Amino acid sequence: MITNELKSAVETKVLEVYLKAQEVFGKMFDLCKIEYKDMGSTAGKAHYYENRITLSPTLLQENGEEFINRTVGHEIAHIITFKLYGQIITPHGKHWKSVMVKLGMNPTRCHTYNVDSVKRNRRNVKRIHYVCNCQSHMITIMMHGRIKYGAKVTCRRCHTPIRLNTFVENIA
Repeated sequence: MITNELKSAVETKVLEVYLKAQEVFGKMFDLCKIEYKDMGSTAGKAHYYENRITLSPTLLQENGEEFINRTVGHEIAHIITFKLYGQIITPHGKHWKSVMVKLGMNPTRCHTYNVDSVKRNRRNVKRIHYVCNCQSHMITIMMHGRIKYGAKVTCRRCHTPIRLNTFVENIA
């Protein structure tokens, strides 16, 4: 659970970055919405078209001021970059880096937070047995569902379509 103090600090940082952007770029920007949701080891995510950022409440709680200074600014820079340059941008490309520098931030891409508390346990993910012409493949339930509804998945080695193995009992 995020404290009101942390939420307030995030909102203050958002406002601070937007005011700096208005000063630097001479343009008014609508403040983005903020939502909190754990997304595995992802600290934050910018949703350009919705003018919204999603932040990990757990990583925020665990990393406090560092998270606010680094991640919040990083995600706001994505929103500002999109508003300045539109769809032509790559997420961590030259336009975003330029915006980060102009806003006085270090344009680094990945965080170094300890993610043990939010990391998804991939070992316990149920897998389904598929085969191709050259080997076996253990496919996640999510990928199995995509294949079931028409996704075409081929083996990287032999380039043939993978198919459900009906001869062997599927194991978890």
